[in-house]
Formats: sequence, C-alpha cells, structure tokens
Amino acid sequence: MTQVVNPALHSLPYTFILIAHINAHSNKRGNKTVRLEFLWEKIQGYLVSFDARQIRYVGLEFMQVLDAAATLAGAIAQVKLKLVASYTADDPL
Repeated sequence: MTQVVNPALHSLPYTFILIAHINAHSNKRGNKTVRLEFLWEKIQGYLVSFDARQIRYVGLEFMQVLDAAATLAGAIAQVKLKLVASYTADDPL
C-alpha cells in the first residue's frame, strides 16, 4: 500500500498506513510480519518528504512515527554493530 500513496502529496493517509505497519511490526502476530528494513525505508522516505501543512492535523500520530523512527534507528544500529563484531571476530588481524 505504501508504494501507491506518495507521502509528499498524501501525508495524512501515509501517516496512518505507517502507524499500521509500525503496530504490525510491534505485535508480530500472525504469519505476516513487517520486515525491519522495509519499515525503516518507508519511515525514512516519509520523514524526508512529508507535507508539514498536512501533518499539523495529526500531531500525536506524527509523534508515534518519530518515536518508532528513533527506536528503529537504535535497533538497526545494534544489528549493524553485531554484524561488524562478528565479522571482526572471524577475521583476526
């Protein structure tokens, strides 16, 4: 769905779509879970291109997206650090 909606033109619906994806990732219920990389990519694109005039009407929801972005940034950084640590452990100097 996020491929169809442009966040620069339709920031309001995109915000709610992102929140649905964030909730799906948080809950991880059922067979379909949202991949971390997919969610991170969509949030980054949204934060770069959203329309501030539209977002002023959904301040609480926008804060949910910002909170998720901060949490995901930390999670992604930890994953990358683990990969680097495992790589350097396997390749001694």
